[in-house]
Amino acid sequence: MIPFTHDVTLLREGKPDAWGESTDVETEDLKGNIRSSTQVVKSLEGKEVVSVFNILFEGTVNIKHTDKIRFTEPNGEVREHEPITVKYLRNLSGEVAYTKVNV
Repeated sequence: MIPFTHDVTLLREGKPDAWGESTDVETEDLKGNIRSSTQVVKSLEGKEVVSVFNILFEGTVNIKHTDKIRFTEPNGEVREHEPITVKYLRNLSGEVAYTKVNV
């Protein structure tokens, strides 16, 4: 089993108001498994970029590329990143078992 012990906050801008300005930021607290891993991945635009963390969530998590992910390092440093890739990992029956995010 994979332990999901890290506290992760998903930050999403609120819907735009009548003038097109975004409203308050919506937050969602999640449990994940964070791994520090530097690797080259392809962004949505097809460019090669460097990912510094892999975050694994159990089940399906609705994460958009415009969201921000915030978590705290063991030394107390707060990190905030935008997702580079979001992948849904399926089990043998075809159900989504994990959501993997590279930031």
